[in-house]
Amino acid sequence: MPNMYTLVAPCFFGTEHTLSFEVKRLGAQNVKVTDGRVAFEGDAAMIAAANLNLRTAERVLLLLKTFPAATFDELFDGVYSIPWEELIPVDAQFPVKGSSLSSQLSSV
Repeated sequence: MPNMYTLVAPCFFGTEHTLSFEVKRLGAQNVKVTDGRVAFEGDAAMIAAANLNLRTAERVLLLLKTFPAATFDELFDGVYSIPWEELIPVDAQFPVKGSSLSSQLSSV
């Protein structure tokens, strides 16, 4: 995995700028504020610091990849293109929760 990661911290609407201040105070780079979330970049130490110190974030997510998906086939192709074998062991399990915002796809 790379030394720098793109992280996304969802938050309650109206708290984005407070979260942005918290993220910048930790030393995050390329901070981008959008409705209900703050995206930023940082290294492994930033991931730990964000998880320990962000008070207005609901959680801290690691952004693995972005891709357009107008159909479920495109969604599945995009997910399958992620190098999972580099991220988790073959016998590992992890929960999957899908959500969408302003999406043409339903039942994600």
